[in-house]
Amino acid sequence: MLGAVGLNCVMLLFSLSLSSQTDTTDHRSPITNSPFHQSPIIQLTEVVVQATRADAKSPVPHSNFSAEKIAQQYHAQDIPYLLSAVPSLVETSDGGVGTGYTGLRIRGSDPTRINVTINGIPFNDAESQGVYWVDLPDLASSAAEIQVQRGVGTSTNGAGAFGASVNLNLSNIEGERFATLSNTIGSFGTRKHSLQVGTGLMGTGQGKMAFTARASNIHSDGYVDRASVNMNALHLSAAYIDDNQSAQVHLLSGQEITYQAWNGLPAQYIDNESLRTFNTAGIERTGSPHPTR
Repeated sequence: MLGAVGLNCVMLLFSLSLSSQTDTTDHRSPITNSPFHQSPIIQLTEVVVQATRADAKSPVPHSNFSAEKIAQQYHAQDIPYLLSAVPSLVETSDGGVGTGYTGLRIRGSDPTRINVTINGIPFNDAESQGVYWVDLPDLASSAAEIQVQRGVGTSTNGAGAFGASVNLNLSNIEGERFATLSNTIGSFGTRKHSLQVGTGLMGTGQGKMAFTARASNIHSDGYVDRASVNMNALHLSAAYIDDNQSAQVHLLSGQEITYQAWNGLPAQYIDNESLRTFNTAGIERTGSPHPTR
């Protein structure tokens, strides 16, 4: 049995400044008293513009998933299975039901060449460059939009965008108070329970603040033997907005308990209904094998 706890904090601060300065000082040589620079000096500060999303005019093939589209298609599956309709995308699931350890390839590129960002912050593991979606279950419930760029596209960091880019936007701010309770029940003991609440925009002055919170639990026995998952997630966010600026802070926490189910199935078992869910992992202990489920 494997257990992992992931904690990710994201804080976004954006600033853009452009200024110019005209130097009209009369520079004269101390010897000849004649001007040696007669035209004014113009000094401009450097401006850096970074973008992680493509629009309709960008020369990048991409697919957008709006909040409405996510609400229609998302039930309990991880992000790779939610994006299964994207062209050139192939998704995989260790347990066979789309929850737990899942992965994706786009245009044949493995996850180490797919740049994943959350609000522009890289989510790829710093060591392996891969993405472990199991660490942040039910992330789609908080997404205002997801964009998938196929091939080399816009990115804030490095060569991770060689194969593709997956950009998740969690920046949506609800203007009114709300509370949402979601329950999903599916095959192979799959179920999801999620509670999300928000204060809406608060404040009477120029600046307003908003707070949201989401708690989720996803469980599945899995299609494959000994492939159950039990995942918990927490998402807290705070936002400040006025006429000139905005700032957001997100706290994402995920905890998962999963069995090992990444071993492949022998080809001769596929056509045997009693053996097609066979999993070699979890039966290694001599004299005390794990149960079939």
